[in-house]
Amino acid sequence: MVTRTTRILLGVFVVLLLVAILISRQSGEEPADLSFTPAPSLALFEFGVEAIQRFEARNLDGQVIAFERTGTGWQSFEPAASEAETDSVRISNLLSQLVTVRVVNSQPIEAPFSVIGLEFAPHQFTVVLSDGRTFVVRIGEKSATSTGYYVQVNGEAPVLITKATVDLVIGLFAAPPLLPTPTFIPTQTITATVPISATLPISGSATTVSPAQTETQQP
Repeated sequence: MVTRTTRILLGVFVVLLLVAILISRQSGEEPADLSFTPAPSLALFEFGVEAIQRFEARNLDGQVIAFERTGTGWQSFEPAASEAETDSVRISNLLSQLVTVRVVNSQPIEAPFSVIGLEFAPHQFTVVLSDGRTFVVRIGEKSATSTGYYVQVNGEAPVLITKATVDLVIGLFAAPPLLPTPTFIPTQTITATVPISATLPISGSATTVSPAQTETQQP
């Protein structure tokens, strides 16, 4: 049996609920958006280009590209070159893009390594930081839409990353980051033969004698 007190409390509760709904409508507030928002893509690395000390790339053909930070820029060690011969601007641009690479898959990749190219990765690169940390990145095949590459970092679960920067890394094997060698153009010396003549007085008159003449005429 419902008591009088219970009825009063229930009535007060209903009144308060109606007042709250009325105030909410009058204030123009919209209900909270409970729709699903996809998580933003994550960065593959959590360090900046200034932390990179050494970079090395390898492929299955045995090619190696390696360069290291110096006091003023970068120096290539594979292939061997001096700092002056190394294209430090190209290296800086490459690494600046590398540290901003994004992971684009939102779900774990469950495909076998043999399918996504990571069983025998055709390319891999290693980034060594100034604090000694090392990141080994194995590069697999392109995605089905060719918009990204499957990669594995330090043996962790594979992820799909954006394509453009990976293409720049792979391109190092065809065109190492070296400055063009200056081409020496030899100068050509042109020698001209100029005829020489002399004028000698003979009996009060003048005559022209070439150097080929061997006789001397007397007045």
